[in-house]
Amino acid sequence: MAAKLGLSMARVSLAWMLSKRYVIAPIVGCTSPDHVREAAAAPDVSLSPETIRELEELYVPHVKTGAF
Repeated sequence: MAAKLGLSMARVSLAWMLSKRYVIAPIVGCTSPDHVREAAAAPDVSLSPETIRELEELYVPHVKTGAF
């Protein structure tokens, strides 16, 4: 999907997260200046409802394990 949109996977995933009303404070780990730039640019990406649907169709939920 990122290649189709001409964006990085990080930017698309952050844009998707920001499209969700229940995500109010995503925690982003940045280990380089490029990561910071990608994170800062994500709010400028507007994903269409169709793109969001396509992204969510690919997701397979995982069973929680451990002491959570």
